[in-house]
Amino acid sequence: MIINLYNTIISLYFLRKCDLHLDKKEYRKAYNVINKINKSFAKDLFYRYYLYNGFILFMLEKFDNSITYFNESISIIDKAYEKNMINSDERDYLKEYSYRTILFMFKYLDELYKSKQYLSEIDNLEYDIKNVKKSLFYRFPFVDIKKWDIETERRLNDSK
Repeated sequence: MIINLYNTIISLYFLRKCDLHLDKKEYRKAYNVINKINKSFAKDLFYRYYLYNGFILFMLEKFDNSITYFNESISIIDKAYEKNMINSDERDYLKEYSYRTILFMFKYLDELYKSKQYLSEIDNLEYDIKNVKKSLFYRFPFVDIKKWDIETERRLNDSK
């Protein structure tokens, strides 16, 4: 019990520190900080760990590793939903964020033949953008600028 509480506090500290580095676009520092979190502990409590690692590795142009983390994030996002850490709209939004980022990397790596599975997964996702917390929406923007603009516009229209 005490060890879990300690791990939770330390992990939250490192997540917050990672947030600060990401805000400053200090990706190498963010990578070093996020990886101080125990990976097995992160699997149970911190869905952002995998999303952050995927994004940071993407920004550091380590695409194969980034794809691996984004793929791992899908099951972790589902676990976070099952534990009521996020709602169904946030779950689907974060899954789409992961899938679209993977697709972007496949396009960059000229490996579009691998994208069929991800496109069908995206087609099955539905969410109401107004039910996605503002902090999640802005922390995990789509790499696809057109899609990001569409979601931003929907969000603005929904708030009126």
